[in-house]
Amino acid sequence: MNTIFKDMKMVRSTVGILGLILLSHTGLWAGSNGVGTSGAQLLMMGAGARATAMGQAGSAIPQDADSIYWNTSGIASLEKRTVTLMHANFLEGFYYDYAAYAQPLGNIGSVGVGAQYLVSGKINETDSLGKSHGSIRFSDLAATFGYAKRFKMAEEQYVSLGLGAKWIRSRVIETANAGAVDLGILWQQNRKLSFSAGAQNIGSKIKFQSESNNLPFNLKFGTGYQFAVPLKAALDVNFPRDNEPNAAVGAEYTQHVTDKHRIFFRGGYNTTTANDISGVNSISFGMGFAWQGYRLDFAWVPYGRLGNTYRFGLNTSF
Repeated sequence: MNTIFKDMKMVRSTVGILGLILLSHTGLWAGSNGVGTSGAQLLMMGAGARATAMGQAGSAIPQDADSIYWNTSGIASLEKRTVTLMHANFLEGFYYDYAAYAQPLGNIGSVGVGAQYLVSGKINETDSLGKSHGSIRFSDLAATFGYAKRFKMAEEQYVSLGLGAKWIRSRVIETANAGAVDLGILWQQNRKLSFSAGAQNIGSKIKFQSESNNLPFNLKFGTGYQFAVPLKAALDVNFPRDNEPNAAVGAEYTQHVTDKHRIFFRGGYNTTTANDISGVNSISFGMGFAWQGYRLDFAWVPYGRLGNTYRFGLNTSF
């Protein structure tokens, strides 16, 4: 009982800190004057094929090592060492890769590391007269170290707290670096219902030699619900610094083929680009296939007239 009281005190203190951060940033998304002004947009591109197929609603349904991206506190719910890998064919010849590893450490908590890498195809470099000077590539890199701990509040009720520390590098002819932190909380009311809240990319500006840009700070709130054994749904609401508030909703249906083999069907909707791009956009679909501790995932996300993007993922727990 004393342990539960101590855990509750620590949780209240951390929630208070998170609340102060939320209040201190309330002016950042008032209106859309800052649309597109943040740098290192790599930090807002999502992670993993599973959550992407579900509209990027991933903060309240931790299952994989990519929880370190969506809500760092989620890695405290993992019971085994977990690896997440993803490769994405993105727009205009860009490629996006993600890798993460998370490991529980018993009563100490859980730790994880994640890495994001975005690189462009070759882009012709020209001067003011249109004369070619060869080709260049743009690239962004981010690495995250996360720690999370889970506290038992009551029977089947848990609260997890998480902290992520990031290093970001952006290279566009010049190279710029920045640091940031993520804070997250996950409240699992019972085995079916969960809630999440977090502040992402709290940090310094990313500074090039001639200019600097804010990082894409974001407030994220989410919920997840297990309607029945085969069906799970999730909702995330985001309040980014440089854009209008947006919402993501997704669902996952699990079909058990045998005791060791499962097929997943996923779909989602994200309002971020709903009014900005003509053609089919904002929706996402995907599938997964799991067998003996491994899971292959695929996600399709269309961007209207700009084209289609595809994400391929591999997850394993051991």
